Amino acid sequence: MIKLIAIDLDGTLVNDQKEIPLENIKAIHRAQAAGVRVVLCTGRPYTAVKPLVDQLGFTDHDLVAVFNGGQIRKAVSGQVLSEKTISQADMLRWYAETERLQIPFNIIDSDWVYEPASYPEGHPSFYVGKVSSAPATHADFNQFAADHRFNKLVVTVEADYLEQQLGQMDPDLMAEFSLSRSYPFQLEIMAQGIDKGYALDQLSQVLNIDIADMVAIGDQLNDLAMIEKAGHGVAMGNAEPEIKALAEYITDTNNNAGVAKAIDYYLQKEKE
Repeated sequence: MIKLIAIDLDGTLVNDQKEIPLENIKAIHRAQAAGVRVVLCTGRPYTAVKPLVDQLGFTDHDLVAVFNGGQIRKAVSGQVLSEKTISQADMLRWYAETERLQIPFNIIDSDWVYEPASYPEGHPSFYVGKVSSAPATHADFNQFAADHRFNKLVVTVEADYLEQQLGQMDPDLMAEFSLSRSYPFQLEIMAQGIDKGYALDQLSQVLNIDIADMVAIGDQLNDLAMIEKAGHGVAMGNAEPEIKALAEYITDTNNNAGVAKAIDYYLQKEKE
């Protein structure tokens, strides 16, 4: 029995214009009317998810999983129900490593995306503005209080350059954290154990829903863990080959309301 549908945002719920197709909105409402929980599950911070929460007409009965599962919040009030973060000391270790590798570095907490005073010459970050719509500000990364906590660290740069530099990254440092490639041009760094599969574990505990009764819909490699873990994994038509290989069902693309078609597919199966 389907009790929860976890939906990725970029490349999944929203189209290439970053808009939610009306068909997807209607299908989500049909699922909710049938008693199915619908949870947005994304690498984005909550501040970049809240406008979509409002557009979908969610209430605080609904939840969102943000920072790739590093934080579970009530959809409207934003109340944090579970959270796993990165310390200021660990952020500085990553800052030193990205400086050594000459790759751009952004740090994110619940309120802001932080940009440094400058980026490596010839390799600026394009996370702010082009990838994320969350509020951004500049900061001296060495001046945060010792008890400041961060939800996610991000490297966003040309895909070929990122791939080249990753080969030189400290493997011991990498092993202490969860790393995810949400796009070929982006590396996301979270606390150890954080991925969208962990998000399903947290949702299972908070909502008392068996993971076998969950559907997970996604397209990129950071969706792989939840596609694999959920009772029913769905790949978008535009998904990476690795996602399609794991999926129980492959739906249409994000530009053709693939989420709506997936939801209706499982709602119909429940009636059979």
